[in-house]
Amino acid sequence: GHGMSTMVVSQLKGDGPGIMAGIEEMNAAIRQAPKSTAVRLTRGFTIIHLPPAMRDTDAVVEDLRFILDTAPGGRPEDVLHVLLGDVYSEMGKLDAARDEYRQVSGASSFAAEHAKLRLEKGSVTPESIAAVRSGTGTNCAMCHAPGTDK
Repeated sequence: GHGMSTMVVSQLKGDGPGIMAGIEEMNAAIRQAPKSTAVRLTRGFTIIHLPPAMRDTDAVVEDLRFILDTAPGGRPEDVLHVLLGDVYSEMGKLDAARDEYRQVSGASSFAAEHAKLRLEKGSVTPESIAAVRSGTGTNCAMCHAPGTDK
């Protein structure tokens, strides 16, 4: 968590080097525990909020893929597919984005609604990306409440 807090405080202060130091702490944690879901969640859910030009998008994709491979299915998986699809969309990889959106099962009505809109419109607005990302790391029930929310 220290790398995350270093990055957040630095971001609030407009301290570019501090942001990079926080990211490097999270990268070091991944090198020490590459199979830790908690470490991957922390790094992925933290750096996904950086502007695409500042973030290591490959690390975000790697972390979300890792988490998807270990996800229990249902809501968490649905939300992760939308998050990953949005990252691909920002990268201009629209086919990969659509593939992620199509994998949303509907266990999360929130994720299903966002996936459906993205597939129908063929594009993703920054506002709709922010709406999904705003829950990462704070609204854990979005993924982890029991059952489905149909």
